[in-house]
Amino acid sequence: MFQLIRKTLIDRKDSLKLTESSLIDMFFMFASSRPKQYGVYKVYANEDLEELLAHYEHNLCEAAEKADAE
Repeated sequence: MFQLIRKTLIDRKDSLKLTESSLIDMFFMFASSRPKQYGVYKVYANEDLEELLAHYEHNLCEAAEKADAE
């Protein structure tokens, strides 16, 4: 499920039209729900998260500038 969500977020990046707050919330949710205790899957999940961050890096930087402290 984690990999399917990552693939969808990458493939449909332009059509999602995420606002700054929803983008930050989405990444928090995605990073929080990745496998953390399953041996090699933990490594794969970290790599998947890094790939997703690379695709959204510019958008996240812009969102961080406009983000509300709450």
